[in-house]
Amino acid sequence: MSIFNPEHDIVLALDAGAGFTPPKAARRLRQDLSHLPSLWGASEEPSVWGWDAAVVAELLKRGVPRDRMPSDEQLREIRRLSNRSLAVEMLSRLRTLPGTIGTSAVCHTRDEVEQFAHEHGSTIIKAPWSSSGRGVKRFTVHSAQFIDSTIAKQGSIIAEAECQRVMDFALEYEATPEGRVEYRGLSLFTTVNGAYKGNLLLPEEEKLVILAEHVDIELLRQVSLLIKQFLAPRLKGIYSGPLGVDMMVCERSLLNPCIEINLRRTMGHVALALTAQGNRGTMSVLYNKERDKYELTVHS
Repeated sequence: MSIFNPEHDIVLALDAGAGFTPPKAARRLRQDLSHLPSLWGASEEPSVWGWDAAVVAELLKRGVPRDRMPSDEQLREIRRLSNRSLAVEMLSRLRTLPGTIGTSAVCHTRDEVEQFAHEHGSTIIKAPWSSSGRGVKRFTVHSAQFIDSTIAKQGSIIAEAECQRVMDFALEYEATPEGRVEYRGLSLFTTVNGAYKGNLLLPEEEKLVILAEHVDIELLRQVSLLIKQFLAPRLKGIYSGPLGVDMMVCERSLLNPCIEINLRRTMGHVALALTAQGNRGTMSVLYNKERDKYELTVHS
C-alpha cells in the first residue's frame, strides 16, 4: 500500500500522531496528487512519502500489520534525525572540502541568533522542523517574536549565513535496510519564495553538463561520498527509504553542500521516476485556480 502524505513535515513539527487533521491545503494536495505513488511502482511493503506517527496510525486503520512499519522507537528517531540540526552537523563536516561555502548553527536563545547575525551578516533563520517554504525567514529587527516562539515550541532555532544564490539543486539517495546510502540521481529544481515549483526532466549526463557550468563536478563527487559516509551509520537500523540533500551554488562558483536534509521521498525522486519512464523537459506542481486543484504537469 502506497500513500502520498505531503503533510509529513507538519506532523513532525507538531509531533502529532493518531487523530491529526492536516490543514486544508495539505489535504487538497494529498487528494489531487494521490496518484504519485504509482510512479515508483507496486511493492508488497507499505510505502509512504514520509514515515511519521500519523501515517502509521492511518495504515493500521487500513489493516496493515504493525510489524511491517517502523517501530515507535524508530519513528522517534526518524523525527529526531529530521531536525535541521542534522543538516548543521553535516554541513560542518562537508565544509572541510575546498570550494565549499556555508555556515550554520543551532541557537537556543535570541541572543545567540543576534550574535550569529552580527558575526555573519545577512542571516536566514529556520524552525528545526517545518514544511517546505514555511518556518524559514530572513533575520531582521522584527524577528524577535518568530525566534522566541520557535524556541519555545521546538527547543531551538537554526541560524544560517545567507549566500548569493546562483542555482538550487539536490542529490537524491536511497537508504537501504542493510545500512547503506546509495546515490539515485541529480535533481535540478526551482523555487518561488522558498516553495517548490518544478524540476528539469533530463538524463543524468545532461543535468551534469548544466551543473558543470556553475560548479566543479569532481567536488560534487567528493561531497556525495562524504554524505554517504556521514548518513549511513546514523540511519542504519532507523530509516530505510528515499531521501534527498538540498544544495546551492553560490557566487564565485562556491558550493553550499547542505541546505536541507529531507528524510523522506522528494519531488526530486518524482522527477527521477518520470525521467526513467522516458519523459523529458520540465515537471511542475502548481495550483490551478480555475480547476481548483493542484496539478503535476510535464512539459516536453
